[in-house]
Amino acid sequence: MAPRPFVETIRNTFVPKNLGKALVAACTLAVLAFAMWRLTAPLLSNLSTYGVHDWDSHLQYRQITVVSLRQYREFPFWHPWFCGGFPAWEYVEGATNVVSPFFPAYLLLPLLLAVRIEILGTLLLGVVGTYLFAGRFTKSAALRVLVVALYMFNSRWAMQTATGHTWHMQYAWLPLALYTFDRAIHGAKSMVSNALACGGVMALLVYTGGIYPLPHTALILSLVAVGSALSDGSLRPLLALAIAGLSSLGFAAPKLLPMLDLMARYPRAIDSTEAVSLGQLVAMLTSPVQGWEQGPVPVPVWGWHEYGLYVGSTGAAVLLLSLVVMPSGRALVLKVVGLLFFLLGLGAFHPRAPWVLLHELPVFASQHVPSRFLYPAVLLLAVAFVAWTARWFDPIVARKPWVDVVALLPVAVLTLDLADVGRSSLAAAFTVAMRPIEAPLGAFHHEQHPPLGHVSPTGGFVISQLYGMFTNVGSVSCHGVPEIGARGAIPKSSPEYRGEVYLVDGIGNAQLLRWSPNEAVVQIQGASPGAKLVYNMNYDPSWNADGVRALETHHAVSAALHPGDSRVRFHYFPRGLPYGLSLFALTCAGVALWWHKRR
Repeated sequence: MAPRPFVETIRNTFVPKNLGKALVAACTLAVLAFAMWRLTAPLLSNLSTYGVHDWDSHLQYRQITVVSLRQYREFPFWHPWFCGGFPAWEYVEGATNVVSPFFPAYLLLPLLLAVRIEILGTLLLGVVGTYLFAGRFTKSAALRVLVVALYMFNSRWAMQTATGHTWHMQYAWLPLALYTFDRAIHGAKSMVSNALACGGVMALLVYTGGIYPLPHTALILSLVAVGSALSDGSLRPLLALAIAGLSSLGFAAPKLLPMLDLMARYPRAIDSTEAVSLGQLVAMLTSPVQGWEQGPVPVPVWGWHEYGLYVGSTGAAVLLLSLVVMPSGRALVLKVVGLLFFLLGLGAFHPRAPWVLLHELPVFASQHVPSRFLYPAVLLLAVAFVAWTARWFDPIVARKPWVDVVALLPVAVLTLDLADVGRSSLAAAFTVAMRPIEAPLGAFHHEQHPPLGHVSPTGGFVISQLYGMFTNVGSVSCHGVPEIGARGAIPKSSPEYRGEVYLVDGIGNAQLLRWSPNEAVVQIQGASPGAKLVYNMNYDPSWNADGVRALETHHAVSAALHPGDSRVRFHYFPRGLPYGLSLFALTCAGVALWWHKRR
């Protein structure tokens, strides 16, 4: 037998010490990459097709950025093609690709390719963020991939993406927000820098239109901060929460303040009495029959895409065990918050259920479909289970990395099973074609209804607001914005139509000289005293005429005229934006000052 020192010398020479870790990393990357490809491959099979359900309006939210910047060289403040005219930047889901990692794709590439890049990129962002966040509680790659599988590959993500709910994709930012926040309150490095990073992530949730992920993330961070402060007997978590919260408000202010202004004008209070039964919950978690249109059991309201959450029997067992095991420290805080979100996700199952109480509060009073709380609950409960398991599993992996590779095998099977179920939904997502644009684009005008633009797989025509945008035709009746009541825009086919600009309360001629989404320049000839110029566009208080606030005439934009000949320039600029930009500048200056003093 060779002497032991000689054997160790040979091993150290030809077998690197980090070979085990390298093998684990390679297997982890292979599993996640293959699962992502398996899930999203149907989106790439045909790059010329459009999405179904809500994709038509959500593509319009993004196309206004492309058209405004590339064609008219102006910022996407106003969306004239939407519902007779509606704010783009002020709307929570409008122009959400401006401050986004995927802005270059939309600006430089065709729309259908850019949106697929956003879907794939958001999935990758969620995978990486979840892996990092789980890594705060375990060193095992297998356990971290388990969390990634349950959160990013369950059927809810695929079904919501298939229906065009692009706001749901922004849940991918939640793990990154939790990762930076956990580093802020439990890390050895600077609390302030990590809290500021968390604030930046929260701001991106505002810019990218996270209508549900944003309040859910804010609620989770607040509860985690309070729980950690009580658990640790320290004010550091609350201080980190304050820094993250205030910085997020400052970073997001250019969109947030105009957005709040719009929400104040169109408040939404909606009933939400939905509840999930035990039988429905079991089917949601374990039945592989998960299509966005049809599920295995009836649901209270809306489609199955709002309920399905397939994690398989193994994943359901993990979530069930997470309710039983007792992790320690900050993992216990996550478990408690996850349990609360789980109860919120069951909806109004009792007159004093958590959701019934929360639904009375601002912001949450405007939301419905409480089953959406179950999605972040999966992340929190999965991490709590992993943290408990890591107490005995991590020491084994540290000594024998090959054990992690072995443990990765069943996790890979689960991950691919979830990807295959989600794949069936994405396969039915982008299946419609667009009717060719046969005539040259004419001057902009409104019609009552969107044109027949999409061609369904069965060969029939389907109305498409996006097609109207491509043909320079706005639609007064539309889907995708809050209920705005009476509209001032008059469709061209209406007997009341008098042109895109016209005079009331007097006589004279009006001619449209220049038009863009944010602007209309009109030449007036022979206006009588007291006459008003009307621009055939829905009124909004941010419209101005020659630098002063425009008037409202029959819910349309208007301006008082001087007698005789004149020229009027209507221009749209969100009235809350100057305050938002000022707050953003102050926040950046404060961060820069802190950074300078720190250095």
